[in-house]
Amino acid sequence: MVKNWLAALRRASANNRLLLRYYFAIIFGIAAVALVLDLVFYPWVKTQESQRTYDALYQLANTVAEAHINEPINNNDGNDQNKTANKTTPPQEHILGRYTLRILPAQTVHSEQAANDIQPYSVASNDQGQRFLNWPSRNGQHWVQFGPLEPAALPPDWPTWIFYGSLFILVSLWLQPLLKDLDRISHAVNDFRNDYRAPLPQLKNSSNLKPLANNIASMAEKIRHLIETQKDLSNVLSHEMRTPLSRVKFSLALLSSNEQLSQQQRNELAGIDQDINELQQLTQAMLEFAKLDHPDMAIEVQTLEANYWLHSYADKQQRHCQPLQLTTELTAAANSTSILADPYWLELALSNLVANAQRYAQNQIEITLNHSAEGFELSVADDGPGIAEAQQNQVVKPFYQADHNNKKGFGLGLALVDRIAQLHGGHLRVGSAALGGALVSIKVSYSA
Repeated sequence: MVKNWLAALRRASANNRLLLRYYFAIIFGIAAVALVLDLVFYPWVKTQESQRTYDALYQLANTVAEAHINEPINNNDGNDQNKTANKTTPPQEHILGRYTLRILPAQTVHSEQAANDIQPYSVASNDQGQRFLNWPSRNGQHWVQFGPLEPAALPPDWPTWIFYGSLFILVSLWLQPLLKDLDRISHAVNDFRNDYRAPLPQLKNSSNLKPLANNIASMAEKIRHLIETQKDLSNVLSHEMRTPLSRVKFSLALLSSNEQLSQQQRNELAGIDQDINELQQLTQAMLEFAKLDHPDMAIEVQTLEANYWLHSYADKQQRHCQPLQLTTELTAAANSTSILADPYWLELALSNLVANAQRYAQNQIEITLNHSAEGFELSVADDGPGIAEAQQNQVVKPFYQADHNNKKGFGLGLALVDRIAQLHGGHLRVGSAALGGALVSIKVSYSA
């Protein structure tokens, strides 16, 4: 049964685990306090109650005993005094309700009461396990025994269980609405992470988490405004730059056709044309990144034959990689021949990875595809300078470029690849390759 509870707890959502964790923490805390009270405080209270009861019984019984004790008779005749002194007083028994009061001669009783005992009486048990109060009389010639004492009556257990059960119910009633609101906020924040347009929940004014929800809603509204502004700016710049760049490129083509231009002028025009090409590439990259970052963006996953897709891409890319050597490696599980991906976006991601490798590779670029029925991993490695470990988590950010002496590109390539990996349910990993340069991998799990 315990195994089933643990398995259910592992399968529970994070918010349900939060509820159970807080609930059991409070309940076990109350149970621990109750256990300490039962083991320490309750025995002490019971001892004090018994002591007060014994004191009251002693006061009553001692008063009765002193009234029944026969004092020695004082006669002037010395012989009579000796006879009285030597006379053995028989035991006396008096019934006081359910108790018996016995008055015994002192010389017939062996006292176990310590000499330094501050109590005027002691408590002893006979062979039958009955407990009695014992004390010497005031004149010292008698010993008084009072009992048997009944064991202290214990209170019934059901009020205690009702008390603890009420605590459990009250704690659950107190935690349930609080954690329910927390669960709503958590789900809303998770939806907002996937789509910044997702609304946040409106909690009741009586909720203790109302101020937190209001602050999160205010922050979310500011984030929406910033994202919309950034997207509008990117789209406007990208679209508006296309037309003037095309006009400039057309004008450069006309100027380049003039046969009267000198070689220096032609070189200048070629440099301008190269700069315009870079601006057009930046514009295209910004448009593609803005499209991928849109919440409504969806990919069309298809079944791709892994061997054919990889080698057909390598054949197309081979001439663009000259004079670098482009190699491919395919590793597949026994039960896998294909991968699940969007062919357009996966090829675009691979092209960006290869383009990055081309910028820094010295002699070789290696493409590796490992796939199985559970997913695939597409990697590109080069023999360039690589990426410092401290920067490997930073290069996936838009417009971030690693520290190299020869900086190339715009810093959007890996950010775009990372977004494509996320749309496929995977992630991007940057590391160091066995060739000596950078190793960038897209790892996709179909169960993600």
